[in-house]
Amino acid sequence: MSLFAKLPEPEIDAVLVLAQAFRADVRTDKVDLGIGVYRDENGNTPVMRAIAKATQDLAANEATKAYIGLGGSDAFNTAILNLLLGSTHDTARIHAVQTAAGAGALRLLTEVVKAAKPDATMWISDPSWFNHAPIAESVGLAWTSYTYLDAETQSVNFAQMCADLETASESDIVLLHACCHNPTGANLTPAQWNEVTALIKRKRLIPMLDIAYLGFADGLEKDGYALRKMTSDLPEVMAALSCSKTFGVYRDRVGAAIIVGETAAAANTARESVMAAGRVNYSFPPNFTAEVITNVLTDVGLRAEFEAELEHMRTRLIANREGFADAARKHLGDERFDYVAAHQGMFSRLKLNPDTIQVLRDDHGIFMPSDGRINVAGLSPEISHRVAIAIKAVS
Repeated sequence: MSLFAKLPEPEIDAVLVLAQAFRADVRTDKVDLGIGVYRDENGNTPVMRAIAKATQDLAANEATKAYIGLGGSDAFNTAILNLLLGSTHDTARIHAVQTAAGAGALRLLTEVVKAAKPDATMWISDPSWFNHAPIAESVGLAWTSYTYLDAETQSVNFAQMCADLETASESDIVLLHACCHNPTGANLTPAQWNEVTALIKRKRLIPMLDIAYLGFADGLEKDGYALRKMTSDLPEVMAALSCSKTFGVYRDRVGAAIIVGETAAAANTARESVMAAGRVNYSFPPNFTAEVITNVLTDVGLRAEFEAELEHMRTRLIANREGFADAARKHLGDERFDYVAAHQGMFSRLKLNPDTIQVLRDDHGIFMPSDGRINVAGLSPEISHRVAIAIKAVS
């Protein structure tokens, strides 16, 4: 009897399937607009200079490989909270737990939610990151969706979003993208964040913020607005921070689960619950790159170099967006893709049907998921014109 033969076929992330197809394609002029990693002007995903310097220093001077605690490095957790909330945040009610990337933080937080309120429902934006719903399902947490995007304008349908959340029940979890919404690139304004925070407070809901692209929208300070607002106004908040994009450490899997409790005692219990969930998932979090990030954030020179490089990445994405919108107007003769220039972060979705997207891949070597999500970092002036010309040819 075969055990593995009885396994159901798993659902694989469509973006990962697309990446496999891209690698297998033999065309030398193929274009990858799929998987979400930052790329520079040469199409590479570079090691940030400040990260490289801190890595070399730590490798030369690290004195031990002994385990760290279940919560990870205290210095890392403090540096991350200072980055997000400033050094004067309430240390009694607010804690961070180092995790294996942002996805690891989401998984641990959903386990804590399931233990605290098994009948809670998680509200996830429609659309959202592919992995959000599977993570909720993996711990047996029910989920539903709230409206997020107006498909016609490709902007946030804020009125319907709020109307949907009005139907949520007390202690339900609202999963929100703190900035740079994935996959749409359409983001809430500070005024809208204020309204959502007030709605959550009135309905006695619990926000869980996914912070995956800090610094890519309006900069490090402004991109933390949602978390600071909710931390200030609400009794309980959760957040999952990914360091992958902000620090360019994708393969090293560094993140943090952030907990804000109504009281110091409740916050401490939640922190210990997150650590207990980590213990049975992967025991101790990987630490080397967390220490590298700590050194970058706490060393004046490295911090300045890191912030300058991140700002270059952010402004390059803006230029790519504007360049694509200009190329589309030039070759298509209309403004149908102007919204791409108004979006923020690494992603936008092109209003193309799946058949057209397949033809772009088959006939022109332009790879993107069937929902039209493109990685804006994969664009360049040349590629923007090529994509616009190809869209005109197949439309």
